[in-house]
Amino acid sequence: MKRSLYIPFVVLIVCFFNLLVLSGCVQNGLVRGCSAGSGCSDQPGGCAAGQPEAQAPPAIQQKAIMPENREVVAQEETPMSNIYFDFDKYNLRDEDKKMLKEHADWLMKNEAYRIRIEGNCDERGSEKYNMALGQRRADAAKNYLVKMGVNKKRISTISYGKDRPVDPGHDEAAWAKNRNDHFVLTVYK
Repeated sequence: MKRSLYIPFVVLIVCFFNLLVLSGCVQNGLVRGCSAGSGCSDQPGGCAAGQPEAQAPPAIQQKAIMPENREVVAQEETPMSNIYFDFDKYNLRDEDKKMLKEHADWLMKNEAYRIRIEGNCDERGSEKYNMALGQRRADAAKNYLVKMGVNKKRISTISYGKDRPVDPGHDEAAWAKNRNDHFVLTVYK
């Protein structure tokens, strides 16, 4: 092959490979809830800065095979409300303990569900500090649910730190909303 055709041929092969990988990610639910061309990724934060994340229908957002060889049939927003935290804290407030008790009761009546607890922080503090704080917040809720009788194997946690704000504002009212644990259910068949 002539040298002048070699470089465009390699570029074409690389582009084709990237297209295959990207289409596989979309089909497997790895690129979530973003509109075309919005700079989406599966990284915390979802869409590129300044682009709103589109809301996927709550019925089915993801389909994957789990290590237990059970198929995820739906991942949905829960009827469970977020719980909130004071600034720079991860201890559970009394009103949130009551809400977690209701969550535990619901989970024990609905054994087919697993839950993912997503710990979040406000924008203040470093990325590293907020990732650790978000994890401590998620773990605090998990530990309380386990204490209330939910099997710990049904609960996973993740920290998004300050990457997924509920309110984009830069004041105490916005920050109070962003210091939360968010709950996502996964249904197995």
